[in-house]
Amino acid sequence: MLRSKLSEHKLDTATWFVLLFLAYGLAYTTSSLRFILPMAFAIFTNNLLYQLGCYCMLFAVLRWYQKPIRMSLYLLAIGHSFLFALLEYSLFKVDPDALGIRILVSSVNMSAVYLGVALIAAKNGQRGRPEQTLLAVVLAMMMVVLYIPLVAYQTLPLMAVFRAATIVVQNLFFFIILGTMLMLFLFEEIEWHRLRSIRDELTGSFNRRYFKELVQRQLNQSEAASIIALVDIDHFKQINDTYGHDIGDEVITFVVQNLESLNLMDCVVARYGGEEFAIFARENDEARVAKALDTVRDEIACGFSIDDQPLRVSVSIGVVMLDTSYDYGEVLRQADKALYQAKQQGRNRVMLQAVNVA
Repeated sequence: MLRSKLSEHKLDTATWFVLLFLAYGLAYTTSSLRFILPMAFAIFTNNLLYQLGCYCMLFAVLRWYQKPIRMSLYLLAIGHSFLFALLEYSLFKVDPDALGIRILVSSVNMSAVYLGVALIAAKNGQRGRPEQTLLAVVLAMMMVVLYIPLVAYQTLPLMAVFRAATIVVQNLFFFIILGTMLMLFLFEEIEWHRLRSIRDELTGSFNRRYFKELVQRQLNQSEAASIIALVDIDHFKQINDTYGHDIGDEVITFVVQNLESLNLMDCVVARYGGEEFAIFARENDEARVAKALDTVRDEIACGFSIDDQPLRVSVSIGVVMLDTSYDYGEVLRQADKALYQAKQQGRNRVMLQAVNVA
């Protein structure tokens, strides 16, 4: 079941999808009522609605990627759709039998918008997200589908053939658009739950369980030397008791942001406990590791303030240098021992030791 509260850009996307269905539905209705309505009116109206539907898809994709829709784009959509409908109307007035030309003009105009939408999706899609790659492919398919009525009419130039092809395209569009909408929201929901399972809600860093899985996987895939560090905020309970939990949360977030700026190879930061954090990196240079950690320790000690008033925040860091063989549990115990030594020696310091864990 989808979450009851969607972010603003997703609500916007859903709204544009609904408007797209509405525009295409009304367009098909006016097309079906050509025998009741004046033909010229039906042609103008359904072409206007079909073209506006294309722009609804454009707006839906833009909002999905959290892109703003500028007023100039709204004006372009309205102006282009109106002029396109007026052109179709004029072509009908000049030569009511020139159906092939009107179909060609319609296919080119609508496919041009879908081409733009497909390019936007291809440009903004994130690597490793198959649904976003599939979105660009689906949009390109829709652009091709738009030419079915033209091909059908050129093959057999009969009004009945054109109407049958139009019905096929209409149904294909409804299924493709509905499938696209469900695919995007379903995959996004899956990704949301996946991130919740591996990320700490407050800081956005990895959680303890995922840190363990990730580190074990990294170490199993490569025998390169590495480090594991445990970081603890000094006197955090005192900060919480004095300034409140909201300030405590800000301190935790501030520390994580600094730790994630560490200039270490393949660095992974996780919130390991309440005010404790874990770091993994592929490094074998003890001096480089010590310098990087000491730099971030100093930045934490100098950088936090409340309402422009500095608040002393410091961290103690225990580091274990690993060679190619290890036991994860034992390594964490060694890092915890190094962290304890850092605290025993006065806190606000880095305690680094090299071990060979069998």
